[in-house]
Amino acid sequence: MKGITHFMSGLAVATFFQKAVHMAARGGNEDAQSSFILVLGAVYGIMPDTLDFKFGQFFSLADYDIDCDANNPDPQKMAEQIGKAMEEAFSKNKTVKVQLYPMQLGADLWRQYVIKFDGEANEIVIVINEIVSTSQVSFLGTEPKENRVGRYKLKVGKMLETHGRPSAVDIMSGPQF
Repeated sequence: MKGITHFMSGLAVATFFQKAVHMAARGGNEDAQSSFILVLGAVYGIMPDTLDFKFGQFFSLADYDIDCDANNPDPQKMAEQIGKAMEEAFSKNKTVKVQLYPMQLGADLWRQYVIKFDGEANEIVIVINEIVSTSQVSFLGTEPKENRVGRYKLKVGKMLETHGRPSAVDIMSGPQF
């Protein structure tokens, strides 16, 4: 959801409290000061997004950064980098963070790619998809004709697949695994 949706949801929840609505409406007394208590509820509605997406991303430093050339992406290299990070985490028995970055082509154009953790085959699969706008509208037929899929088979352990579905990386800031 977008921030405005969380803001409005917080505002709506604040109106569930009769005392808060009463305070915001000056309680029927023209001499009383009105309260911004409902706005406070709206601010609390947007706070988790703000803390997570605006501030949190700056404090969670990645061990591996997967940032490739948007005009000439190499899905095989991307899959290998993620696989090496997973192997390091397995062999050293420690947390390893991988940051995936989107591929920006222009002010409103991004190259979408998908990452799939295939537990059955014990491999990481990267698929380069079509170009999308910032509103995530796809431009059909813009996917690369060749060198579109990268696979890396893990050399250690058995992957426990917890995502279930592929994760798309396309606009703004990418996910961290």
